[in-house]
Amino acid sequence: MRFQTVGSALALLLMLASCGSSNDDPSTSGEDMAELAGTSWTATTLAGEDLDNERITAAFSAKSIAGGSGCNRYWRDYETDGTSISFPGSHALTKMMCDAKSMRQETEYHEALSNAETFDLSEESLTFYNGSGDTLVAYVRASQELVGTTWNVTSYATDSGTVSPIVDTEMWVAFETETGLAATAGCNHFSGTYMANDGGLIVSELAQTEMACVEPEGIMDQESAMGDVINAFASYTIEGNQITILDQSGQTLLTAERQE
Repeated sequence: MRFQTVGSALALLLMLASCGSSNDDPSTSGEDMAELAGTSWTATTLAGEDLDNERITAAFSAKSIAGGSGCNRYWRDYETDGTSISFPGSHALTKMMCDAKSMRQETEYHEALSNAETFDLSEESLTFYNGSGDTLVAYVRASQELVGTTWNVTSYATDSGTVSPIVDTEMWVAFETETGLAATAGCNHFSGTYMANDGGLIVSELAQTEMACVEPEGIMDQESAMGDVINAFASYTIEGNQITILDQSGQTLLTAERQE
C-alpha cells in the first residue's frame, strides 16, 4: 500500500464532503431512494420485540442494503417507489453460527425485510410496515460520531488480502479527541491527527514508538500493515457497534467493533 500525502488526502476529504451533500446521483431513482442512500441505522424493535443490543443494522447505498442481522453480515437489493419498498431476490449472508436467540432474530429480520411493503423515514427514525400496516422493524439513525470512541480491529487489509489480527494481540484504533488519534497493533503505539467530515476521514502526522517485538510470530508484519492501513484512511461508516473504514477507491481497509 502507498502512503497518501496530506495534500491529496485533504483534497479527497473536501471532495467527499461535497459529494455527501448532493442528491444528484444518477444511479438513484425517486426522492425516497435518494434519501435512504447513504444512511445507516440500528434496529430497536423487531416483530414487536424490543432489541437489547446493536447487532441488527442497515446501511443503504443507491440500490442495496447491507449490515448485521443478529449474527451474520448480510447484503440484499432494495427498490422504492414513493413510500413503497421491496427487497427483491434472495439475500447473501456470511456463515457464522451464534447463540439460539441471535439466530432466531436473524431469521425474523430477513422475514421482516421480505414482507416489507411500505416505510416511514424521518431524520432520526426508519420503520418498515407490512401490507396490513403492522410494524415489522423499526430503526434509529446510527451515530457517525468518532470523538471519544475506541474500536477493536476484527479484520484489516494486507497486500495479500484481508486477515484477522493475530490471536491474543491488542489491535485497536481510538479517536481520542476531535483531532487526535491513537492506535496499536500489538507492539508499538501510533499517534496522529485526523479530520472527519460527512463520512470522509483522513489521517496525517502519523508517528509510532520504536520497540522491536519478536513474539508472537508475525507481530511486526501486523504492525507494518496497520501503519499502511491508517495512512490510507479515506472514509468510514458506523453501523451499530461496527465501523468499516475504506480507502480512496472504496475498498475496505479495516473493520472493528466498538470497545465498551
